[in-house]
Amino acid sequence: MMSWDSVYILKLSMEGITYEHEWVFAPLLWRFMYKLRVLINTIFQYEMNVYDITLCYFIINCVLLYQICQISKKIVELIIRNDYLKDVSIDSNTINLFTYLRPIGVISLICYSETPAQFFTFYGVYLHLSSFTKSKTFINSKVKYLLSGVMFSVAFGIRSNCLLMGILYLNDLFTLSRKRDKLLSLFTGGILFLSFIYLTYLPYFLYCPERGEWCNSTTKSLVSYLQVTRWNNGFLNYFTLNNIPNFIISLPTVLFIALMNVTLWNVKSVRGLVYISWVYLFTQVFFMNIQIITRVSSFLPITIIALSLGVYECEMKENKLVRVLNDSKFISIYLFGTFIWNFIQPMLFGAFLPPA
Repeated sequence: MMSWDSVYILKLSMEGITYEHEWVFAPLLWRFMYKLRVLINTIFQYEMNVYDITLCYFIINCVLLYQICQISKKIVELIIRNDYLKDVSIDSNTINLFTYLRPIGVISLICYSETPAQFFTFYGVYLHLSSFTKSKTFINSKVKYLLSGVMFSVAFGIRSNCLLMGILYLNDLFTLSRKRDKLLSLFTGGILFLSFIYLTYLPYFLYCPERGEWCNSTTKSLVSYLQVTRWNNGFLNYFTLNNIPNFIISLPTVLFIALMNVTLWNVKSVRGLVYISWVYLFTQVFFMNIQIITRVSSFLPITIIALSLGVYECEMKENKLVRVLNDSKFISIYLFGTFIWNFIQPMLFGAFLPPA
């Protein structure tokens, strides 16, 4: 990743699109940096080189990681207020530890889409959670609710897997009691859906039908066509003997996310997030390249929420989560294992080995 996809993002940030396949990844991210580069050149008469762009991405990711910590803290406090009926202030150091020590590791700082997508997703989750009453039966702030859809749309423009956040609005459609709230969930989810339509079919309008090949596919989507024909995505396509090492590397992350989903099932505020996490996990394991789960899963706040609530329950002697997270030893083992992984991961990348 540090050697491969960073080059891709840097090239686009410097030169823009040359070949049609370059429409596939992070369309909003590199366009932002490209426009910033042009703006700086116009105002200051300074031509940013590749090292300047790399430094900008690094600084932006550092700032966003700090903001993600602050947002995560607010998310956890909202959940405790709504589901545990207590107003508490979570220790920032606890949240910071769970945010920084994750399987994504060093990738969170390089020139790629994971950290910006994570920021907008987490911000959208916070706006979504804070828009409800404590009982989560009514929408209390329509502005925050609508803005959550905007945040998820931006996240989708950076990473396509963030489209799954639309499941939140489907969940709201079936759980909210007032008709006007149901209509608002449809409208807000529609913002994300329109973003999907626009970004999916814009390349089609530019290249098709003269281009042929992917233009003639069923979905008319360049992204889905490349996933099937170039990355071998598809149901059980990755279940081959040569991919056993990739499954072994990914297994701890898969099992941990599954455990966190089970853990949070009874926490009403995050039921929609659990649905998203299960759908993502199923798709990643059975349809996609399994090894990328160590980085792509970072857009989900599930693990940070579950671990933080586990610490809270240990201190408050609550018992809403499954028992394993009420044991501080489990949390310590997770942190130690992730710490070791964060050293192994860059060495694998440096040797052009998975996870990629």
